[in-house]
Amino acid sequence: MLRRRAPTRRLAADAERAVLDAAERVASEFDLATTIFSDEAPTDAAATLRLFRPAALVVGVHGAGLTNALFCARCALLELGLPNPHARYYAHLANATRSPYATLPVAADGAAPPYAAREVGLADDPAAAMRALLVRTLRVS
Repeated sequence: MLRRRAPTRRLAADAERAVLDAAERVASEFDLATTIFSDEAPTDAAATLRLFRPAALVVGVHGAGLTNALFCARCALLELGLPNPHARYYAHLANATRSPYATLPVAADGAAPPYAAREVGLADDPAAAMRALLVRTLRVS
């Protein structure tokens, strides 16, 4: 399950492509499907629940939409987050739901502070984090 943000906070095109490609590769390795959930297509709460319930991994840019991970029966959460150590809000959500959690810091485009950036790039490769979280979630070796 990939969480795509509305234009207020979005990965740069190359970083988004890297996340999507990594998700497809890793999902294939674990015999899982990928689904993109977007703010751009409104949906009702029941449909959102049905979409998130079977997810094994939720990946998304730091923002309120990651709260939908609460609907997962059992999933891990990979937050593409702000580099500020105090901004680990979804780590608390993961801890409360006993879900594996990791964060990959994002790097701002240009000189703007990371929290003001409209487009961000990844500081690390997401595939390794996705694999590690799925191993913990699915309890496979």
